[in-house]
Amino acid sequence: MTLAADLPTSFAAPRNDHAAPLTGKAAPTDRAAEMILWLVPVLLLGLVLAIKTWGLFALTLAALPAVPLMFVFFIAISWP
Repeated sequence: MTLAADLPTSFAAPRNDHAAPLTGKAAPTDRAAEMILWLVPVLLLGLVLAIKTWGLFALTLAALPAVPLMFVFFIAISWP
């Protein structure tokens, strides 16, 4: 038995007259969020491949630019 067989046959979506019409296009903020979410695994894969190719030297070079970012992060969370 499938899950589709368990659904009632008279299911109707709630009506929202104030909603924007569906155009099939995502909002620009959705695209930006989606791009960021795709960027994380791509960068992680690049780091893994760099470590596999060059060893710990690649991990050191990846951590080096994170030092000033961590300083900024610590200052931002400790700011009154």
